[in-house]
Amino acid sequence: MLRVLFVHTVPKGRPGGAELSLCHHIQGAPHSVRVDMVEPDEQVDLDRYDGVVLGNLRPHGGLGAEAELTPVIHWAAQLSTYLGFSLRSERDVHPCTYRDGRCLIGQSLRKTACDCTSTMRDANELLYNTCSAVQFLSPVHQQAINQLIDVRTPQHVIAAPIDFDRFRATVPAEKRIAKALVLGDEIRVADSAEQRARDHGYEPETVDYLSIPHKKMPALYNQYQAVVVDPVMLHAFGRIAVEALACGCKVLASDRVGAMSWPNPLQASREANDKFWSLVTEGCHTKCEVAPRRNWPWRNAS
Repeated sequence: MLRVLFVHTVPKGRPGGAELSLCHHIQGAPHSVRVDMVEPDEQVDLDRYDGVVLGNLRPHGGLGAEAELTPVIHWAAQLSTYLGFSLRSERDVHPCTYRDGRCLIGQSLRKTACDCTSTMRDANELLYNTCSAVQFLSPVHQQAINQLIDVRTPQHVIAAPIDFDRFRATVPAEKRIAKALVLGDEIRVADSAEQRARDHGYEPETVDYLSIPHKKMPALYNQYQAVVVDPVMLHAFGRIAVEALACGCKVLASDRVGAMSWPNPLQASREANDKFWSLVTEGCHTKCEVAPRRNWPWRNAS
């Protein structure tokens, strides 16, 4: 039995894409794996675990530079002496001070001058390179982070998992509203979003971000012929795009949506959970074989 620890900042209120994806992985863990989850500021004995998965460490709510840097530096220090497998599962653009990748522009994500602090970049670069491996959610996501910091740790690109039993087309296109759903808030909907819909022949209809419970999202998608995903922030993945595709919608997305950089976004999400756990379990087993047996005392415990 492998023991794996997930470390992730849980936002107050309804969960976002990172939480949905991590919960999917936890619920879909192999029978040979036991998973625990903690928040970044909780005390934990890492020696009890074969592997550690680091999700989002920075707190939500704009608490200031010190509050955002502390968990990153803390976990880099924790892992510097850890003998097990550690995965930095990047779910955002955390090396960016504003966590939105605003300095990356154009189809090729060319980095431009910005006022991000070098401190945040340096801290995240240290964390990445302390881990055994790094996971990105899309080719565009990998490209973006590598423009911001020097990643020397082995890199893996694994999509976000989607529940295709729930997200599927249930209403024929001709019976849907001939409009484009625009779903988001001020950082998830660019000024060009409504015009993007009109350019494709659809009148836009806006719904606020997280105003609809996730369990009701399949029914919402099935009301519309199209969905606009045109964010201000860089979407490492953008679950909305793949959920909408799975529900039979035409997705009108910008270059800032990581999911659409996959050759086949739906297939990438179908394979995501298996690829994720293959990476984690193989990494744990490799570390266990390399580390001396005496370093894993719990294995002989009752």
